[in-house]
Amino acid sequence: MGLILGPLMLAWAAAALFSLRIGYVLFADGKMAIPQLLIAAAVALALTAAYVLIGLTGFKPQTSLWAFEIPLFFTTNKFGLAAYTAALLLYLFGDNYISHALLLPVSFVIAFSSAFGALIGTFSSNAFMEKYNITITY
Repeated sequence: MGLILGPLMLAWAAAALFSLRIGYVLFADGKMAIPQLLIAAAVALALTAAYVLIGLTGFKPQTSLWAFEIPLFFTTNKFGLAAYTAALLLYLFGDNYISHALLLPVSFVIAFSSAFGALIGTFSSNAFMEKYNITITY
């Protein structure tokens, strides 16, 4: 399973690093001031936590799960992939069309929350399964 999950994790790690670059470029270019950056970071962290918690809550009623079911849920989530793709396209091509300064950090917030949410959800799956006494099947 590592042949499937490994490249997916590397792709999400690269996406997470690129989302950090998006935030840095928006801040370094002067498009975001420090208060806007702090607000965007707080919103991104809150959305990341919500994404992980909502994703994991769907597995609470289960008594037994396949070992890689939660990691594959987060790494192959269509919503997360679509959100990251939309944020990436907004960052790459939307700069000429967005005139409001508060809308510029949206690409950073969406990219950060979907990429880091996939990584955190994958790495926290074992702790979640242990906390709710879900048995692992192989």
